[in-house]
Amino acid sequence: MPGFSVWLTKDGLRRERDGEPETFVPADVFELLGAWHSHLEEIDPDYTLGDLFSLLRSVDGVERLDAMLACDVAAFLAEAEAEPEREDDGGIRFVEVYNTAELTEYVEDPENPDEPLRFVDDEEAEEHDAVADALHDLIGQEKPLRIVDATGDDLLTGKPRRRRVIPGTQNGRWKGPYRLDRGFHGWGRWEEPHPGFFAAHPEIDPAAYDGGFALEFSPVNGLVHLPLRYNPAVTFRDDLYDGNVVLEDRITITFGELVHAVFWELGFMGSPEVRDENRAVLDERLQELKDALGEEGDGDEPWR
Repeated sequence: MPGFSVWLTKDGLRRERDGEPETFVPADVFELLGAWHSHLEEIDPDYTLGDLFSLLRSVDGVERLDAMLACDVAAFLAEAEAEPEREDDGGIRFVEVYNTAELTEYVEDPENPDEPLRFVDDEEAEEHDAVADALHDLIGQEKPLRIVDATGDDLLTGKPRRRRVIPGTQNGRWKGPYRLDRGFHGWGRWEEPHPGFFAAHPEIDPAAYDGGFALEFSPVNGLVHLPLRYNPAVTFRDDLYDGNVVLEDRITITFGELVHAVFWELGFMGSPEVRDENRAVLDERLQELKDALGEEGDGDEPWR
């Protein structure tokens, strides 16, 4: 629709005025907000995350978006210009904004109450695992993962305390209304989740095993070279995560929704400085856990 749609190009935002294409770079935040609710028709194939940051960097008063984007916008724009500390992007081929639709209301089954999760000692955990393993061997399914809580420290030693968790059960159901969210992640090559996974799933091509990468701990200057895309697909299910598909379709996005999704994810852990501090704390915690388990630190990042 002329006047209400924009295209993201390497030269700026393109729109149609009086039937003629016009490419422009917003001079100030008010001109930028004038295009905020315009439908984003297309992103050029060679358009990168760095191109978006360059566009925003040229906007006078862009820091006024801090409250709306819930982060220090100028700090991330500045970080994007710095030389990356490492060239390896972890196998990410591109970054994309995508859609999720989730049910929001949970209704318990009064005739079959939910069971809360429980912390158990080693003896009860061993007994529970034996029963669960036997059951899954009988029905031919993969054995369930062992869930361990390692968020607390031992009061005597000060080292991470590991406690087995027996997950609870939810016997109710989820219902509408649905909440539509715009997410932002990297997309690229995934490694084998664990030894034997591909052998157990011959339908999966290891060479084409792709997936999403969380970006909240990633320095922006290590991502700016990646193509930026929008995935219009959306799936509605009749349960929270793995329910039956009710509807699969495609939805549009506005320019402002795309920008918001990008900065919401990148700024989720705070400014670049605060993010790096949180990353250091997490890395230290992971190393403590590896030491407690007698493992060598191998640089794995389990949040990916």
